[in-house]
Amino acid sequence: MIGDLEKNINQWPGLEARKDFFSEDVLEKIRLQIGKAKFDKVYQERDAHYSHVFKSINNRISEEGETYISNYYQAVDKETLKFLENSLAPIIGRKIKRTMPNIKNIMPPQLMRFSPGSFLRMHVDDYAGEAGYTIFINSGWKWDYGGILSFVNKNGDTALPIFPENNLGIIRDESMKSFHFVNQQASYSNSHQYLFVGWASDKISHSKFKYISI
Repeated sequence: MIGDLEKNINQWPGLEARKDFFSEDVLEKIRLQIGKAKFDKVYQERDAHYSHVFKSINNRISEEGETYISNYYQAVDKETLKFLENSLAPIIGRKIKRTMPNIKNIMPPQLMRFSPGSFLRMHVDDYAGEAGYTIFINSGWKWDYGGILSFVNKNGDTALPIFPENNLGIIRDESMKSFHFVNQQASYSNSHQYLFVGWASDKISHSKFKYISI
């Protein structure tokens, strides 16, 4: 399954899949940290984003007048944020540099939790850095739980849904302007899904976000 999953992802323009992204010992540290982490709910509404920052050429993707909305949980405690910056960011940065050698800096990953009702509407992240990344952490996920990350081509006629296989990493070339969304997690899903999300840059500094050298 994971072989076909990787193949399908790697055929999509601008995406590269990395299975077994973290080693087993790092995964164990991640599980322990998630168990201690404090999460705050994040709910966003952006009325004008589909007229500029998330504007597309096809109304199957986005349409002016609609509101961008996201609903999820994000780790906020100091211990977890320190773990993300000091322990995980260097590992992720080294792996991204294998694909994009010019990358110099990385944003420490955000640790997001998806629970029943969580979702991200259609958006694109090319404003945040030259490379983006998503790494899935979960156990026993099912397709019908929802919370599925999907990419859509620029014409809005083809989509790539990605099963959130545990410890699967996705690296994005943001110059490809890959529109994507996460559909709403079902009320009957009996598990949380965790995602490490962030960006990397070939710039020395980035005005919008905190970056650290790789």
